[in-house]
Amino acid sequence: MQLVTRADMRTIEAAADAGGLPYADMMYLAGHSVAAAAEELIDGAPAIVVVLIGPGSNGGDGLVASLALADAGHIIRALVWQRDPADGLLAEAAANGAIEIVGADAPEAMETLAGWLAEADLVVDALLGTGGDRAISGDLADILDTVADAVDGEPDGPAVLAVDLPSGLDADTGALDPHTVPADVTVTFGFPKVGQFTWPGADAVGELQIDPIGISPELGRLAASGLAVATEEEMADLLPLLQPNAHKGSRGRVLVLAGSPGLVGAAALCAEAAYRSGCGLVTVALAERLQAAVTSWVPECTFYNLPDLYQLPADHPDVAAAADGLLAVAALSDAVVLGPGLSLGTGVAALLSRLLSRWAELPNDPGPPPLLLDADALNLLAQDPTLAAALPPGAILTPHPGEMARLTGLSVEAVQAARAAEALTLAERHQAVVVLKGALTVTATPEGRATINPSVEPALATAGTGDVLAGVMGGLLAQGLSSEEAATLAVWLHGRAGELAAEDLGPRSVMARDVLDALPEAFQELEQGNMGLDEMLQEDDEGDEGPWG
Repeated sequence: MQLVTRADMRTIEAAADAGGLPYADMMYLAGHSVAAAAEELIDGAPAIVVVLIGPGSNGGDGLVASLALADAGHIIRALVWQRDPADGLLAEAAANGAIEIVGADAPEAMETLAGWLAEADLVVDALLGTGGDRAISGDLADILDTVADAVDGEPDGPAVLAVDLPSGLDADTGALDPHTVPADVTVTFGFPKVGQFTWPGADAVGELQIDPIGISPELGRLAASGLAVATEEEMADLLPLLQPNAHKGSRGRVLVLAGSPGLVGAAALCAEAAYRSGCGLVTVALAERLQAAVTSWVPECTFYNLPDLYQLPADHPDVAAAADGLLAVAALSDAVVLGPGLSLGTGVAALLSRLLSRWAELPNDPGPPPLLLDADALNLLAQDPTLAAALPPGAILTPHPGEMARLTGLSVEAVQAARAAEALTLAERHQAVVVLKGALTVTATPEGRATINPSVEPALATAGTGDVLAGVMGGLLAQGLSSEEAATLAVWLHGRAGELAAEDLGPRSVMARDVLDALPEAFQELEQGNMGLDEMLQEDDEGDEGPWG
């Protein structure tokens, strides 16, 4: 699903208006969508709702929501900022006693607001929306600080519902003003915004609900951001089909070069994840003395016997012989994963160099198998930048922020401050698919596309989960997916498996093996169409606009 900037959204709304969906209709639909979300938050019970109404269309959405909630029997109290309280429908509603209104510039307005909030069940933030691109100060800062005191200072304080964006969250960058009040739920319109999936703003959105308000998905093509967010429906479409007459050879063969003394578990996790992802055969290249540890965990593995090269010098003849043997096995493979737990010895570095330098020679039809570099393969690439010249087109690089910093020469802080941009830059530089791991993992392509995975699961921040991701990716590559497809789908499944494991065990107690155990359920969910984010864009059987429309 396309992610948009504020400029993109203005272009899209103008096109929708020109195509027969007037701005007034969009505002009406948006306001009623907010009212429906509010009803859900307060569980339909009579409630006291404080609505913060700002200028422009965001305030207009809040006004429509106020009127709808008042008609539904709720007590509505509206604080109006930079908008005339005596103007139009607002004044009419106040005259009828349906809504109590105070202007933000009125004497003792903040005291009035504080009193309202002390009794409120819900606050609706319709102050800025996508229009917030400057530092917050003055009356607006006072309003938001008063709300923050009520929300944070009381255990039973009101919930917060943001209209389009929490005020102070930059729609384009995800920058967060210090006065921003994080939302419990954000209802956004048309398309999700870049800032909702960029740190630190993503942390202030709460549960994100998306309502198209009648805007055609086709208008997403007008967006210039180049960014998208992965959706469950799109990921389900990428799943490889299992043919009734399949055999282990037809389901794909993965070669995994992973593991070393003290890090054998990485090879086992990667190999099992590849199997769990549907491939038919996994071969692990590993020294013979270390293979029993992998076999005890994944007895289905086959092995290619490596010499004990982890401490060998680069010019040792066993290194060259190992490279020749691995190239022969790779020629019979459908995907190759290099790096998990591989170590950084000179013999290993020389092996990797020989493999990459001869990769294009592999007699594989229609070409050499797709290649994935993870963990220590990336660290070796960072140590010897000349290796990058030998990377085959379409290779997948899967750095975490620390590895990304080493690959780019940036600080971790700089990487994290511009995750999508840095992933795209590295992808273009190496003509590779780059998967920048972490919360809101970014998959970037050399053609300039970047897809953000919506999963934010701290349970995955533990040793070995990256090895699992590499295995899933390798397994999907071996089943015929392109590098971009395999990377995007693997990231989705891995994130969902982490969420499922956390639901079962609690995020603090999840280990990589638990993520492995949850992979089958993640696959089954996708195959059976248990929709999540996409539900927001579906119509129900009666033609309604979806759960919040």
